[in-house]
Amino acid sequence: MSQVDGAHGMSQVISAQEAIQQLLNGKVVAIPTETVYGLAASVGHPDALASIYTLKGRPKDNPMILHGASVEQLLPFVEGWSQVHQVCADAFWPGPLTLILRASKQVPSIITARLDTVAIRVPNHPLALEILEHTGPLAAPSANLSGSPSATKRHMYWMILGMLWLWWMEIRRPLDLNQPWCGLRVMRRVMRWIMGRVVSGASYAPA
Repeated sequence: MSQVDGAHGMSQVISAQEAIQQLLNGKVVAIPTETVYGLAASVGHPDALASIYTLKGRPKDNPMILHGASVEQLLPFVEGWSQVHQVCADAFWPGPLTLILRASKQVPSIITARLDTVAIRVPNHPLALEILEHTGPLAAPSANLSGSPSATKRHMYWMILGMLWLWWMEIRRPLDLNQPWCGLRVMRRVMRWIMGRVVSGASYAPA
């Protein structure tokens, strides 16, 4: 793949196959979703998950969303999956709907910020789904400094990546994209279902 001088020559564009290998090796990789770009790390690599917080300047008490390729891939990480959750998944996944359920013991506490719940979703982006099918679930908050606008265009991503240099300890390799925009560029919808009823639902901009 061709080199991209996005942030003082520190990064390069890679293929989906290379991104998969990087993630399986415990690296952080920028991937697209239908809403924004995300800094992704595997649930099996606690050091990579921790580095996301460092890179973004993200508060440690701010949990991350767990992305999966399918309901079946995410089920081992949650408890209390019900018919209502399945109806929501069938209607809105892949897509920008996040569900919050009880976290199973398989979810690293760094993802949940030591809460007993975990947020999950299946993104609607072909490259993200391809990667997730091979890596398993990934934590992937938006590729921006915490509190700043999320990246939806490639040039915005490279600008943000330059700012992330302040925290960058090694070369990170963002995924090669064919389209310049993440599709929807809108806020996600979050629903929490506890004790048989929806107790909260809100739209929010990824952080």
